[in-house]
Amino acid sequence: MRGRSDSRRGADDAAPIRLTVLLNAAPLFPLRTRLRASDRVILLGLLSSLLERVPTRSVRLVIFNLDQQKILLRQDAFAPKRARPRGASPERHRTRVVDYHVLQNPYGHLGLLAGLMNQELHAETPSDVVVFLGPATRYGAEVPQAALEDSHGAVPQFFNFQFRPYFRNQLELPDSIVKATAKVKGKTIIIRTPADFAKAIEQIERRGPALTSR
Repeated sequence: MRGRSDSRRGADDAAPIRLTVLLNAAPLFPLRTRLRASDRVILLGLLSSLLERVPTRSVRLVIFNLDQQKILLRQDAFAPKRARPRGASPERHRTRVVDYHVLQNPYGHLGLLAGLMNQELHAETPSDVVVFLGPATRYGAEVPQAALEDSHGAVPQFFNFQFRPYFRNQLELPDSIVKATAKVKGKTIIIRTPADFAKAIEQIERRGPALTSR
């Protein structure tokens, strides 16, 4: 995903932004229960390409896993020039190992999503843009509207860059992240190729003014 395609690098003219990346550390195919080496390469490549292309004033990186219902890493002042986030190597987190408390809370992933979004809505230094980045999930339930808190200041613009590789008998239904993004008037963009990714990043560059309330 590090190819630039033949699109123009509009980021050179774009103003730097405060960016939050919510990286979904999950297998690229939802039926799998473990990250493979190819999954890790693509996820880290997506993150690296995004940070190389988008001019930023600051970057907040949060890596999470819905199966485990937890945040794996949070860095509020992530340095994009690093090859990879310290302590965030996805191979350290085996998604097939799930605590029994998680099994007792089948909708805990919705609470995790709501918590991630509420943190961005109420951040002391809010980001201009929040991007969910990663594959589609196996979950389709909606985050309850009541679980998302109102913001009394500027609201970040939410995007969901969802990587969906081609495979046979593919049934594409909106997952929990797609539905959660829509609830904050965000936009989901399906990524299959480097050209798709370049066009998705252009959406950030061409975004409109921030909202003042939700």
